[in-house]
Amino acid sequence: MKVELSIDVDNDAFADGKALTELPRVTREALKRLAYYSDEYTRPAEICVLDVNGNSVGTAEVVGS
Repeated sequence: MKVELSIDVDNDAFADGKALTELPRVTREALKRLAYYSDEYTRPAEICVLDVNGNSVGTAEVVGS
């Protein structure tokens, strides 16, 4: 199994030194959401990754089984 995570850090949630706290938070939330779908039949093709402001900043998906 492989997880592909793409995050765009070019917005206000990551500005002014906030990237050091926001990037780990965003990554944890994305992985939690992927783990929620415990089997491949209920898991969506990809999930939207959201920053602290609720803006979409990327995608995460499980590739393979």
